[in-house]
Amino acid sequence: MTAFVKTFVKMGLGPLDRAHRDLELCIRDLAVAVRARDVELVRGQACLLVEKLGDHFVDEEEMMRAAGWPHLASHAECHAHLLYQARRFERFAAVNPLTPEIVSWALNRLPELIRFHMIATDFGFAKHAIRAARAPGPRLARHR
Repeated sequence: MTAFVKTFVKMGLGPLDRAHRDLELCIRDLAVAVRARDVELVRGQACLLVEKLGDHFVDEEEMMRAAGWPHLASHAECHAHLLYQARRFERFAAVNPLTPEIVSWALNRLPELIRFHMIATDFGFAKHAIRAARAPGPRLARHR
């Protein structure tokens, strides 16, 4: 049996980390369904993953707007591409038996795409948001 590919990457930004953990649970549940060879459960988990990804991307983009993330437009393009890939997998799984291609996408490709996205794009946003939240306003001089 193949080990579960860990997708979650801690960003240090609570709302983002919670959402990413939820996505990792969806990916884990998809892997469990694949390993059980339960095609109906795979289809249901694929649908749930697409739904959760879409909801997460909307929420994340709103966080980015609120934090003044200057790379929002390119990040949203990445979201659109990733959601397209997940929907493509969902459609393929909906009309096919549990093929090696579906197994590969569920156990490897989708988790890797999501993990790469977290590392390559979400991490930078998280650091920006943390810095913005900690940005000092005017302070009184300290007297020792």
